[in-house]
Amino acid sequence: MSSRITERKYHMQRNIKRSLVKKKTAEYKRTSSGGQDLKLQSETNAEYLRDTPKENTLEFTDYDVSATKLSMENRPALGRMLKIIENGMISRVVVYERDRLARNVYEYIYIVKKFYEYEVEVVFTASDAPPFSKELFLETWYGLSGDLFLQI
Repeated sequence: MSSRITERKYHMQRNIKRSLVKKKTAEYKRTSSGGQDLKLQSETNAEYLRDTPKENTLEFTDYDVSATKLSMENRPALGRMLKIIENGMISRVVVYERDRLARNVYEYIYIVKKFYEYEVEVVFTASDAPPFSKELFLETWYGLSGDLFLQI
């Protein structure tokens, strides 16, 4: 009984600490070869970050990293961003398209679940990108669509 109360008290204190921390917006970019689309990602994301003060934005960029050839563990900027999310310090992620986060559906769902768990708002800036869904089934479908597209 007392361990349950102690655990509940721990979670309450952790949630209070998280709510006192000024949460930031993360901008995540990934380029797979020679910065081919980094400029496009930066320019498109900038439109959505225009009203966010620079000091409230954290930038994460993985350069020359193929998401089809390297697992999440080999993408240092993504790993840092997820760790900061787990620490409760990021409330919003701005990213060009789902495939910048992951091309593998299992990795994509892992990331999506982190966003859900830590209540992170996700903004996709590509003009044809469907908005981030609170429905895991729908996000799985979007992740599968990107995965299947690579195999065609």
